[in-house]
Amino acid sequence: MRGLLFICGALVFSSTIARAQQPTAVDLLAKVSSTYATARTYSDEGKASLGDGTRMSSHFRISFVRPNALVFEVWFDAPVKNATNSWIVWKDGDVVKSSSPVGFDSRIAPLDTALARLVSLSGGSSQNIPQLLLPDSFRNADLLSLITDARVAGEDKIDGHSTYRIEGNILGDRIKLWIDKTRFVIRNLSGKPGSAIMTMK
Repeated sequence: MRGLLFICGALVFSSTIARAQQPTAVDLLAKVSSTYATARTYSDEGKASLGDGTRMSSHFRISFVRPNALVFEVWFDAPVKNATNSWIVWKDGDVVKSSSPVGFDSRIAPLDTALARLVSLSGGSSQNIPQLLLPDSFRNADLLSLITDARVAGEDKIDGHSTYRIEGNILGDRIKLWIDKTRFVIRNLSGKPGSAIMTMK
């Protein structure tokens, strides 16, 4: 009987340790922010589904080298990327430039303004990751700092990557984030801004 009690006690103790080691949503979001803010280089690409119902899609690509070299490109889902469907914002030191199809606003602007012009085309991805990489170049709060009531809601596989699923609220809307368990980068985002589903490769 004492042996049985000892085993039960050990199982409860083991379970308590496992729960104690489970990171909280706040811990994970802080780790993600730190990962992006200190990355020497970063490159990724992904896809954003825009709107409700029948969704339009766009592709995006991010390349970054610290301290201040960034390229963000977005184009609509098309067999061939070309000058009529591709938008680019790049920063090299203090210089920020934009390239876009004819008729789109390509005036000289600060980085945050230039990328804000692409929010609706990219499902928010033009600001979400660049803002985490270069927080001092943006005048508004980053996505992660706006999330309230965040909790770890589960663990999932995203394109073969093990992730934590975080759910919370942002400006009155539900949001879900999938955080890579190894690299602590965003693998997937569903919700606001832009009613987008963003998937990173």
